[in-house]
Amino acid sequence: RDEDDEDDRPKRRNRGDDDEDDDRPSKRRDRYDDDDDDRPGRKRRRRSGRSLEPHRGGQCLALVIIGFFCCFILTIVGTVQATSDLAKMKNGTMDPDGQGTTRAAQIIGIIALCINILAILANVGMLAMGGGR
Repeated sequence: RDEDDEDDRPKRRNRGDDDEDDDRPSKRRDRYDDDDDDRPGRKRRRRSGRSLEPHRGGQCLALVIIGFFCCFILTIVGTVQATSDLAKMKNGTMDPDGQGTTRAAQIIGIIALCINILAILANVGMLAMGGGR
């Protein structure tokens, strides 16, 4: 190799080099760096200092799904609970972290209720037409 070729390439900075850019933050993250404390999180407390109720999104979703396959009443309970929890989240008395799961439970519950009602009506119609003989 020629020495002239090496001069054309940019030189690498060593860690020990004193430069005016030393005070800038490193682009590389530390392996043990925990960003959770750096991100502004949602507040878990109301302005009056009271704690928020924990969300029940998973419970609502489980009730709706189990109710769809096993017991029609659980679908109703899960849908009503999801609707009331969404209202509490809107008012600021319940933890809003579970809003997506609770909204999914409400939507799936409404769809499951419609399907179950149609199935019941179809069964009643079949019985009325004499299909149950």
